[in-house]
Amino acid sequence: MTEDLRETEALLEAPTRPTVVTPGAALREGSVLLERFKLIRLVGRGGMGEVYEARDLRLDVTVALKTVRASVAGGADLLERLRREVQLARTVTHPAVCRIFDFEEGPGPDGRPLAFLTMEYLDGETLGERLRRAGPLAPAEAIALLEQIAEGLAAIHAEGVVHHDFKPGNVMLHQEAGELRAVVTDFGIARRAGGAGGETEGEEGVVFGSPAYMAPEQRSGGPVTARADQFALALVACEMVTGQLPEGGDPGAVPRGWRAPLRRALAEDPSRRYLGPVELVEALSGRRARRARLGAAAVVALAGAAVVVALGRPWEAHPRRAADQRSIAVLPLANLGGSPDDAYFGEGLAEDILTQLSKVPGLRVISRTSSSAYRGTSRPPHEVAAELGVGTVLEGSVRRAGGRVRISVHLIDARTDQDLWAETYDRDAREVLDVQSDVASKVASALALQLTQADNARLRRGSTSNPEAYDYYLRGVSKSDQWWRRANLVAAEADLEQALQLDPGYALAHARLAYCLAHLAADHEVSDASLFERARREAARALELESSLGLPHLAEGVLQFSHLGGWNLDRALAEVQQAQELEPTALGHSLLGLYRLHRGIEEAGLREVELGLELDPLSDAGRVLVTTGYEMAGRWQDAVARTRALNPEPKATRRAWKALVRLDQVDPVERVFDPEVPAPQPVDDRIARAMVLALRGRRAEAQALVDEIAAAGGPKQASTYHHDTYELAAVEAQLGHLDQALDWLRKTVQGGMPSYLLISRDPLLDPLRSDPGFLRLVGELRPRWEKWKAEVR
Repeated sequence: MTEDLRETEALLEAPTRPTVVTPGAALREGSVLLERFKLIRLVGRGGMGEVYEARDLRLDVTVALKTVRASVAGGADLLERLRREVQLARTVTHPAVCRIFDFEEGPGPDGRPLAFLTMEYLDGETLGERLRRAGPLAPAEAIALLEQIAEGLAAIHAEGVVHHDFKPGNVMLHQEAGELRAVVTDFGIARRAGGAGGETEGEEGVVFGSPAYMAPEQRSGGPVTARADQFALALVACEMVTGQLPEGGDPGAVPRGWRAPLRRALAEDPSRRYLGPVELVEALSGRRARRARLGAAAVVALAGAAVVVALGRPWEAHPRRAADQRSIAVLPLANLGGSPDDAYFGEGLAEDILTQLSKVPGLRVISRTSSSAYRGTSRPPHEVAAELGVGTVLEGSVRRAGGRVRISVHLIDARTDQDLWAETYDRDAREVLDVQSDVASKVASALALQLTQADNARLRRGSTSNPEAYDYYLRGVSKSDQWWRRANLVAAEADLEQALQLDPGYALAHARLAYCLAHLAADHEVSDASLFERARREAARALELESSLGLPHLAEGVLQFSHLGGWNLDRALAEVQQAQELEPTALGHSLLGLYRLHRGIEEAGLREVELGLELDPLSDAGRVLVTTGYEMAGRWQDAVARTRALNPEPKATRRAWKALVRLDQVDPVERVFDPEVPAPQPVDDRIARAMVLALRGRRAEAQALVDEIAAAGGPKQASTYHHDTYELAAVEAQLGHLDQALDWLRKTVQGGMPSYLLISRDPLLDPLRSDPGFLRLVGELRPRWEKWKAEVR
């Protein structure tokens, strides 16, 4: 720390900054508190008390010691709140967060009551001091620090803490191993827990935070969430590059690329801000924030052998690409002037254009499930682009009237909101068949992507010359992307059948129909063998008509990895890999990753599910698949961290319950899976409840739930089957029923999840580790796992 005193928790109070402790002060340099903490020097004074560098004589380490002023400490309620908050704050362990050690109480040197906090001692200066000393930072310098700060705030929020007083004076800049380390300090101390949804509330007579950095809801005394910290972080980001806070909340003089993200982060309505601080900094930097300091290691014991597994993070290894022009989102085309029943045309045409653009080499295309969230939006393109992580946006409109169609499209540079290319197609309704391929070709040209003659030919393969068939195809396309909704698939099936009646040689319609039927057969009508065979015939017919299509291979992969397909991972992986080579999609990345993870192939699998989410960032299904991926790798901490970053509560707890119980965090899971919810409950909810009961020692109740599931025939043989049987094995293991646990584990392996990796890392299976049947099972799995790993390398 510098010799000058720094402001700490200046709360409606200007700091005093004496250079020495006055002789009459009760606390002096050299004083020993509670026969343990020797004060070395005063380094700061603020609204709550003084901060000292001190020596913990018991542990022989240097700590920072923050006293609580007598005028503040007089409130018993405040002291009790401080005790609670220190208990919570101690759970946060992150390099970018100052560690809180303990809350101490006892008599001071003068015999009067004394209360103080001990925490990590950091030598350096605050960000506020740095800005006062040397002025604004260059944007690149600011981003490097903001990335660390955002990670620190995210770690705080992950533990249910709201900082409440984030500002430059509460960020320490500390040199460590030759690198500048930014550390968030003074968090959680002025927080009052208890609001719904992780909110905090004001308390009469107590001001929470520094007014200049308060979010509107915080200033008004309303419910406060972690997004208030994000608001403060946006103000600090402005101050870092301009030297001053923005006037009226307008970021103004910041770098051009920062303006839209900061305006969003400074929105009056908290719900319009980013999900978290990391997302804000990603938008400012144009790339996924660095997480190199988040590496960890896990020791996995199996059959007496210890295996050290280095745990990186694939979202670090595959950072979001810089949002250059060769990344694009295609928004649904607005339906102008026509009947609301015609909305399908603009949506289907946009999907068809998106599909064609996916074939363009060198172009990254965001999936429709994310871009469709902006249907009818009036938001400027640069905001949409910032949220989706792209450099260009294709938007437009469709007007159908009197047998004619007018299609207007604009390719917009998100950095400038200027058109890169625009065109209007004014045609007879029967002459719109080649619009999508023409748009794809001209977008590629506008983005300086050179298409060969073969590339241009690919854009037109598999289409139809029948305008009515194309119209029904667009209807089916507009419904079929939500594969997890049975009603959508059934409706799309009917439209695509109509298209094929009009043109039996329409390869794209056969491919799309195969895709719909595959998901119906794999996820919904899992015992319908005729539906399964029909899906396979449609996929084969599509490839017979046009061998360059990727969608039929994706459909075949889904079919192979299903109950009626025999959970054939070899075939499923081969089909999805071929689909990705021909026409890469977000779902293809996700499936490729998940199929690898079912085999226990960790890093390659996690990279693919993260890539899938990157191409479909607003997809709820994509978020579920990411959570599932980390759980299948036995990466429990990462599963919880990613799920909380991607989902609000209580959805995050519901989705990450498998990881939470393995981290011994049973309380939040028990609250979410309420036993009072009336029957019938989904099987996975009942399994979660059985797990909670087993871990609580309520064995009879847990066993009754397991027996109930088994009596009903066990889990449904859909895509979640092996996940449900695996969790039932873990429940039985915790109940001490080893034979039953092994039976469920064998069903898991035979039913599509032969993952030695997951089984080896799961602490809930520890009761089985010395069982001869379990040792035989893992002895069979390990050689296969090693073979599969070698193949991926």
